[in-house]
Amino acid sequence: MAVGRCDASRSGTGQGVPRVARRRRSRPARRRRHGVAGGGLAVAGGRLRGTAGRVPWAAAARTLLVYAGDDAYVLPADHPGVRVTPGRNLAAEARDDVTFDVPVSDGMRLTGAAPAGTVRAEAALLTAAALTGALETAVEHTRQHVTTREQFGRPLLAFQAVGQTLARMTSHTLLAGTALDAALAGPDPLRVAAARVLTGRAATLVARGAHQLHGAMGVTREHPLHLSTRRLWSWRDENGTQQFWARTLGAALVPRGSVGVWSWLTDEETDS
Repeated sequence: MAVGRCDASRSGTGQGVPRVARRRRSRPARRRRHGVAGGGLAVAGGRLRGTAGRVPWAAAARTLLVYAGDDAYVLPADHPGVRVTPGRNLAAEARDDVTFDVPVSDGMRLTGAAPAGTVRAEAALLTAAALTGALETAVEHTRQHVTTREQFGRPLLAFQAVGQTLARMTSHTLLAGTALDAALAGPDPLRVAAARVLTGRAATLVARGAHQLHGAMGVTREHPLHLSTRRLWSWRDENGTQQFWARTLGAALVPRGSVGVWSWLTDEETDS
């Protein structure tokens, strides 16, 4: 697991800002003080070893919060034995690899920290929110394009195949937004998993449809579509892939049987 705070305002034009972020604008972020890293890390022989991959803006962090299993540790980013390898995702956002080989001391242990699974779910919820914002922006760009662009004397939207593609993009985006709202309404990790599955699936479908309907225009730097679609392609695999969250959701719901799953979907109590 590699988790970091992601500021959507870094996109330059604000493309992909999730709905929940639009409601409350924060002050411009200063240099990152903390990153969170985990997964692939273990403590053995009194040393913390391993690599946390694709940590957001780890190179800009001053302090690292590290999970090895459910044990949390805090150490300076410039601690001896910590090596940060800068990297970028497809959207050109910083995603750095952090390698650890440091002796564990009592001063590094963080007591009372949330379990790693809780931190992972919270990070996944933020990712789902960011994906939903990027989905909405990509769909709106596409709607404007097919409404105003004409071919053979009529708008592109008048062609059945174009209308069907836009309708499919819109329905998946609305479904993703509904799942996000449900996950935001209560502390249910399974609803977070469902939101990540649906936003990840929608990211693939919407990005593909948007570029199909924009044609060559949509792949240019001058057109703003790529500010959304490159983030969709990047964020859909962050803080747990769609497949990871689908397995998590399935493992929890399949043992409940059809009645239990229906109860979970509808928030209804069952007698069984």
